[in-house]
Amino acid sequence: MFKKITKIYLESEVKQQMSEFFDEENFIQLNNFFEKDIDKIKSKLNYSKFDLKYNPMKYKFKELDLKNIYDLEIIELVEFFKSKEFLEYIEEITQIDLSFKDLNLRKYLQSDFTLLHDNQEKEDIIEVIFDLSDNWKEEFGGILTYLTKDEEIFYLSPIFNSLTILYKPEYLIKYLKYINNKSKGKNIIRFEIKFDIED
Repeated sequence: MFKKITKIYLESEVKQQMSEFFDEENFIQLNNFFEKDIDKIKSKLNYSKFDLKYNPMKYKFKELDLKNIYDLEIIELVEFFKSKEFLEYIEEITQIDLSFKDLNLRKYLQSDFTLLHDNQEKEDIIEVIFDLSDNWKEEFGGILTYLTKDEEIFYLSPIFNSLTILYKPEYLIKYLKYINNKSKGKNIIRFEIKFDIED
């Protein structure tokens, strides 16, 4: 799978620049992360059966049961994101010792959302989000917003074939803005990956 990553993101000098940017900003977004086959995977995911996850006070979205995937290319991508080589790649950029924690594959459609709530898990982690969303506009909603108790500090818009690496300390919480009817059937599909920070 490394051979499918856009080559510039594997160059030593570029990785050093990426690491320096992450050190200053606590996040980095790599657009056009994979150089081929991603349109095909997106198409297959559009026809995959996602299960509805709904709690009216917390969230509404769909999630793919990773134990029941039968398409080889989707399985390979899931396994890549859980692999030691991907872990080491993220460690190289963040300069933090990590361990794999969790991976979810979710789809967000019109009327989907996540809300802030008192029981939201507080985690000191590295989040990695790989985006396979349709062409998106901010007016659709669906913007992932990170905030403290006092202010919103980071917004993540859906961008197809982008990989975002983000340091999320415990005090940072997040929600996904309600997707409204302007989205007209477009969707957000994301691999949402968590890495624990090793002491």
